[in-house]
Amino acid sequence: MVLNYVIVHMVCRSTANATQTNAYIHIKTNGVEYNGPEETLTTSYTIYSNQWDDNPQTGQAWTWDEIDALQIGVGLRRPDTNESALCTQVYVEVDFDAPPLSGDVSTGDLFVVTPNVDYTGDLAVKVYLANTGNLTKAYQSLNMELYLEGSEMRLLTLENGVATFWLDNAGSDNRTLSVTGGDYTLTSREISEWEVDWTVTPELYCEVTQR
Repeated sequence: MVLNYVIVHMVCRSTANATQTNAYIHIKTNGVEYNGPEETLTTSYTIYSNQWDDNPQTGQAWTWDEIDALQIGVGLRRPDTNESALCTQVYVEVDFDAPPLSGDVSTGDLFVVTPNVDYTGDLAVKVYLANTGNLTKAYQSLNMELYLEGSEMRLLTLENGVATFWLDNAGSDNRTLSVTGGDYTLTSREISEWEVDWTVTPELYCEVTQR
């Protein structure tokens, strides 16, 4: 999971028009404090924001531990004597990329079955999911709809591990084996929660037998 940026927002106003800057966003990370730019408040509640693409203390991308420990606040000063600067909300927005928990598998051609030009008999075509053990460390379920020209659709899953096609009197014509549909569900959107040696890329092996 990639953390893209952090934005801290504050909702503020003054009880009188300010003649100088009188509010700023404040954060504390890894024990060090930082301020956003100073703002000049108006008499209307307005959202003011400041974005940090990287952690200002490390100069590196934010980590979840840093997000969990992040402290946010505001600094305020009076706009004038007997007047006030008011803040009703301060909150943080975290933008990150995470894989969807479920979705559709990619479709497309996998193999071309090419019999001997003189062959006139039957064909058995088996497609194996070669890396099931590694896939189950990231997937809760994986269903791939496979289709071989001249045969019927077969479902290849983490549970069955193999799909078999039979072609009677197949002849010598080339036949394309494709993924035509399917779906998946991951065990978690948090990659850190997947087991060691996980993969999300199925490795397929095709075995063709002339009978």
